[in-house]
Amino acid sequence: MSDILKPLACGPAGAERSRDVTHGQEKGTPMTREPAEPLRLDYLIKAGTIHSMTGKTYRAVGLRGAEIVAVSAEPDGLDDLTGQSTAVVDAGDLTLLPAFADSHEHLMEASRNTLLVPVDQARSVAEFTGMVAGAARDAAPGEWVLTSIGWHESNLAENRLQT
Repeated sequence: MSDILKPLACGPAGAERSRDVTHGQEKGTPMTREPAEPLRLDYLIKAGTIHSMTGKTYRAVGLRGAEIVAVSAEPDGLDDLTGQSTAVVDAGDLTLLPAFADSHEHLMEASRNTLLVPVDQARSVAEFTGMVAGAARDAAPGEWVLTSIGWHESNLAENRLQT
């Protein structure tokens, strides 16, 4: 045996280990599973679509505490990881999105903005007022013209309010 490999073959106090080894276990030693206890989920969410940050989609996501520990493309693919204390949400009509870390995100307003005059895209006072004028021209008499709320005067070339 090579002098380099000899320390690997020795057990405690330099005793020679048995060479009759099967799958990392000495002969006569019962095989064990690592970890001894199987993974059990705290939460299992089954949904119609679960979007990941990588762009992949799944149908089931498993959590331990606040960490995602398993995903599956099949809605029942993680069922074997549940236990008596696993909370299961089975909602085929649910769409799950990646977490939004901005605690100040106004999701309802952001979605409403898609239906309004997109003045947040204007880069000058003329462009801003032109967008509003165009929407007013196209609106029915008496109809309100509503603009998106995501704009700021610092995004305009003039760096001022559009007065």
